[in-house]
Amino acid sequence: MIKHQKFLIRLLICLFSAILFVFFMAFISPRILFLGKFDAAQYVIMSAGGGEQGFVELNVWWRALIASVVFILLTIFTRMITSIFLTRIEEHGYEKERTKLFMDFVNDLKFTNTGEELVAVIQKDLEYKANCEVTLIEAKTDFVDYNCGSRFVSDPKTFERLDSLFKSLKTGALYFFNNQLEIVKNTNTAKGFAIVTDRSRFIVVCRFIKDVETSVFDMIFNEYLNYEKRSETMGELLALSELAQEWNMVSETQMSFLPSKIPDVRDLDIAAYYKPLVNVSGDYYDFIEVDEYKTIFVVGDVSGKGLPAALIMGVVINTIRIAQDKEDLEGIIRSVDTAIKRMNLIDKYTVLFLSLIDTKKMTIKYINASIENPMILTESIDGYKIKSLDSTCGVVGIIDLDDIGVVEKPLYRGDVLFMTTDGIPETTNAEGIELGETEQYAESLKTYAMRSADYIVNSISKLALTYSVGSKIRDDITVVAVKIKG
Repeated sequence: MIKHQKFLIRLLICLFSAILFVFFMAFISPRILFLGKFDAAQYVIMSAGGGEQGFVELNVWWRALIASVVFILLTIFTRMITSIFLTRIEEHGYEKERTKLFMDFVNDLKFTNTGEELVAVIQKDLEYKANCEVTLIEAKTDFVDYNCGSRFVSDPKTFERLDSLFKSLKTGALYFFNNQLEIVKNTNTAKGFAIVTDRSRFIVVCRFIKDVETSVFDMIFNEYLNYEKRSETMGELLALSELAQEWNMVSETQMSFLPSKIPDVRDLDIAAYYKPLVNVSGDYYDFIEVDEYKTIFVVGDVSGKGLPAALIMGVVINTIRIAQDKEDLEGIIRSVDTAIKRMNLIDKYTVLFLSLIDTKKMTIKYINASIENPMILTESIDGYKIKSLDSTCGVVGIIDLDDIGVVEKPLYRGDVLFMTTDGIPETTNAEGIELGETEQYAESLKTYAMRSADYIVNSISKLALTYSVGSKIRDDITVVAVKIKG
């Protein structure tokens, strides 16, 4: 049909162009041997004009140039004429009544993205307009997504034969079948066609398949494959969208566990900086006022990321908040350990620093459960000195806790308790050197300690971001500073 007509038109136009070019080459050639010797055009002109007077003979370069120009012009002309004829052939062929019915389906299929939209297009174009019978079956589950309900495809025996026939064939192909439900190679004896893919079997029964332009079925096949790709992409995007909404809800829930504001505690200047690497973090911190003079401070980090880490974080904070005796630091740690183990999450644990500051007695009591060493910066004649608060306990929630060391130290006016998760000290530069291993880190802390708690946490976080230029921040960042006023 259209394919054969296009081939014939191309052939005729090429032959016509070739004949024109051959005659032109004969015209500019001095001699040409073709079934004998013929005089070239210039000699014919010379004879008619009475000799060679006033005639300039063309040399080989001029002939080559003229031939090239004519060849290019003839090629452009040929392509233009061919394009015009082919377009008219397509327009005429695809506008035929029965072919147009399927072309309408092709055009609508281009803008179909979901299963619901596909069914609507099938009903509108194939069933109601073209009077076809359509069945759509999921390949993996054999679930019938759509069946038009007509007598032919709804007949159990016919349906079973159709389904078993295309289930056994190679996927990613277009097939035609006849009245006996046998595979045929062309549309002349076809009763219908089927598109078989890894995802589905799309079966169409139609009484006038042979009257439809055959190239249309290739279009349907390609557009159906494109639809499946779009549908899969849309499904993934929808799943990601729903997942993103769920993660946002988890993130919002997690943020609700953290302090909504810095408490106004007598004799203490408190500040915190919190920046998750992603929307759900494993870091946490808290401030819990025990009485007028005593305040609990917590900074911790849960292993891993994502939802399990967020769950552990919520359990830890809630367990500490509901503890009856908040001055019993060892009892709180053991309660946290038990609560995490009861969740039965594989390889999930927490490291944390739990401390109690008493501004009346001017002491700090703490347990360091294997977190990056917190520090007390104390002012001296030579500037601030750093006292590291070493680990006194193993990680919490995964191993048996034996001895838990509770340490008490004195505090002085102007002292700064500096607590951070490993996001700050493990920040690396372009050479892979960690910030916590440099003198810059310690010296910067000593310099910042003279200022307010808010200045300390913001400055140290900016230092980490500046230090990581050329590298990447790989972890959540949590910093808490507590300065004793006076």
